[in-house]
Amino acid sequence: MKIGVLAGTFDPVHAGHITFAGAAAKQFNLDKVVFLPERRPRHKNGVSKFSDRLAMLKLAIIGEPIFEIYDTNEPYFTLVKSLPKLQSKYPKSDLVFLVGSDVGHHLTEWSDIDRYAQKASFLVAVRSGHDGVIIKKEVLDKLPQLRLSFMLAPESAISSRQIREDRAKDGIAAVDHYIAEHRLYS
Repeated sequence: MKIGVLAGTFDPVHAGHITFAGAAAKQFNLDKVVFLPERRPRHKNGVSKFSDRLAMLKLAIIGEPIFEIYDTNEPYFTLVKSLPKLQSKYPKSDLVFLVGSDVGHHLTEWSDIDRYAQKASFLVAVRSGHDGVIIKKEVLDKLPQLRLSFMLAPESAISSRQIREDRAKDGIAAVDHYIAEHRLYS
């Protein structure tokens, strides 16, 4: 089984996340996409409660049979801690970590990435304004053993920040309703 893994804060999850996961599944023949919500992201302050972010993520994937959520119970995603848990939950599966090009630029900085490079592969969605050729060269010059694929990121005119700042709607009706009902980001 080939499983995509999309880790993130999801504050809130939005149509861009779901579109990326769906496009990756289709283009790379993924049998499943697993969302890994981070409980306490390392580089973000003031995030919404985990229970709200998890509830919105559950709403966002309703009706998407190949999408599921896995809570590792770790505060944030790391290869060192998350990969063994994923391998235990999905034995004999080929794990493909789905990342945006903003994260792809920094793969070589991930803790112990060289040690785990053969245990999973990475799919980088190249966003507008980023150059996949440059990312590929930078990463593979330092980590030639890394299994790395690229796709064009689906166009999304929305970001979690815009939603939190009340400059946009989520694009997923159930999530928009949850945000309004729970008075998040106001």
